[in-house]
Amino acid sequence: MSIFRNPAAFAPFYRDLVAVEGSRPSGRGVAVFRSPLKACVLDMGLDDPLSDASTGTNRRRWQIRVRLCDWPEVEPPTRGDLVHIPGEFAIGGDPVKASVQSIARTDDCYVLEVRQ
Repeated sequence: MSIFRNPAAFAPFYRDLVAVEGSRPSGRGVAVFRSPLKACVLDMGLDDPLSDASTGTNRRRWQIRVRLCDWPEVEPPTRGDLVHIPGEFAIGGDPVKASVQSIARTDDCYVLEVRQ
């Protein structure tokens, strides 16, 4: 076993609590889930403008990193899942619902790009 493949070594970076909700097809239709989990939330500032004619936007975006060993579902996260982000990561201190825009998988975690 490699000393670099030790999820417990990086556990202190994954202390932010978020909730992810989404739906997955199952044998009996669509199953809806909502799971609180530990993550590393990184504020990425304001989202890019929607077009070249626009000068700016007020939508926020975040990068949410979730260790594979902490992901509670069999199916991986998908685009369109909702992430409930605590108020400490939002302007004004109010909790935010953000939509998953893209998902990447590294060796040991899912990297979710989310925006309001």
